[in-house]
Amino acid sequence: MVTNPMLSVGRPDELEQALGLDPITSMRIAAIVVFAARIEFQVEQVIWKLQGLDPKGVRPKTDAAPISELIKMLTIEGGKQATPAVRELIELWCAAAVPAFECRHNISHGVSVRLGSAINFLRNPRWSGEERKRDPSSLWGGSEELSLIRDAFAVLLRIIAGMSADKPLERLCTPEVTKALRTARSVTGEFSSNHNPSFEKY
Repeated sequence: MVTNPMLSVGRPDELEQALGLDPITSMRIAAIVVFAARIEFQVEQVIWKLQGLDPKGVRPKTDAAPISELIKMLTIEGGKQATPAVRELIELWCAAAVPAFECRHNISHGVSVRLGSAINFLRNPRWSGEERKRDPSSLWGGSEELSLIRDAFAVLLRIIAGMSADKPLERLCTPEVTKALRTARSVTGEFSSNHNPSFEKY
C-alpha cells in the first residue's frame, strides 16, 4: 500500500482538530481572508477613480502600499468630494475598515491557540520576554464571533465594490448602507480591542 508522505508526516486532520479548525470555523476564517484580499484590490480602484487617474502605463502611488496606507489615501480623497453624503459614506467606510483589518491581521499573522471551542489569535506575543517592534494584540472567538467578523467584511466588500463601479457614489448613500457600516464598525472595533468577545454584547 502506497502512503502519501505528506499525510503520514503532516497529519493535517489531526492538526486541524488540535487547533480548533472545525469545518464552520475554517470556512469563516477563509471567507474573512478572501474578502479582505478583495477589499484591498477594490480600495486601490476606488482611489484611482476619485483621483481621476488612468493607471495604464504608469506606476500609481497605491502600488505595493499596505492596506493601512490605502485607507489613509481613501480618507483623503473622500474628504475632497463635493457631496456631503459621499464624504460621510467614505469616512464611515474607512472608520469601519481600520478595526476590521486589525482583526484580519490578527487572524492571518497571529499564533493560534485553541481554548475550548474558541481560538485565540496572538500577534506579536512576547512569551520569552523578548522585545518586539510592534505591540502585541489578539483576537479571541469561536465560529459565532468569526461569523460576525465575516459579516462585517462582507459589508465592507459590497460597498467598496459599489464605489469602484462606473456609477455615481450618491446611489450608495442610503440609511441602510449607513446602518450596516456603523454596525460593522462597532463589531470589528469590539473584536479588535484585545477583549474576549464571548463576554461582549455580540
